[in-house]
Order: sequence, then C-alpha cells, then structure tokens
Amino acid sequence: MSRVFAEHGPGTYDDCAPADKDEEGNTGASEDDTVLRPMSYFTDVLDTETTIVMGIVGVPPGYSGDITYADSDDATFQDNYGIGPGCAASSVTAIPPVRLRAFVESFGSNGSLHSICDDDYTAALSALADNIVARFEE
Repeated sequence: MSRVFAEHGPGTYDDCAPADKDEEGNTGASEDDTVLRPMSYFTDVLDTETTIVMGIVGVPPGYSGDITYADSDDATFQDNYGIGPGCAASSVTAIPPVRLRAFVESFGSNGSLHSICDDDYTAALSALADNIVARFEE
C-alpha cells in the first residue's frame, strides 16, 4: 500500500507531500531503493515548458490549489490509505492525489487538476482544450 507523508497530525494536516520510501517504509530512500519511481524520473523526461498535463482526481470540486488533508472518520479507509478522502460524491470517494498533485504542479500553468467528484467534467475538458488551442496560437 502506498501511504502519504502528512505533517502535524493527527486530525487535520498542514501539508501532505510525496515521500520516497524503501520497501520497509523508511522515508528518504535513495533513487535506486525507492518502491515507486521518484518524481524526477517523470519530470526529467518531459519538458515542463511545452508539455500540457491535466488530472481529474481526488481534489475538492472547484479546486483552486487548496486542499485539506485530514484523517478519515472511516477506520478502514484510514487504514487502507493513511489519510481521509480528498473528495467524496454519490458515486466516488477519492484519495488526495499527493504524488500526482506534485507532478502536475511542476508544470506550472501547463498543469491543472480537476475534481473527479464533479458531476460534469465539461469545465475540466474545456480548460484542457483552451490550453491546447493557446499553445498553437503562440
């Protein structure tokens, strides 16, 4: 199971950042010893100036860059994911996208996150289309 590294809990956390961990769950693992590939593996191969990335993920509806990380009231959810949901709707409960959020934010204005808990993804897809069109107008 992949768990997040949150600071200043339990309850509500100030921040939640991806952490490179080894097989025993120790943080600060070397690049060769990480269970998951380090973020640099992905960002080093993609040009953050020209690549456009978007995620429809577990951020709150209307996401504007702020997300509250908090423990879940559901003990099973908390045990499985190490943190409470980033958003919940009638058909989905999604964990906060800690690694994906860091990845997308590394692209600056070429990256955007939208909520999988939205009833309609029109705004997210329109924003992506606008970003692509703007690229061709440069």
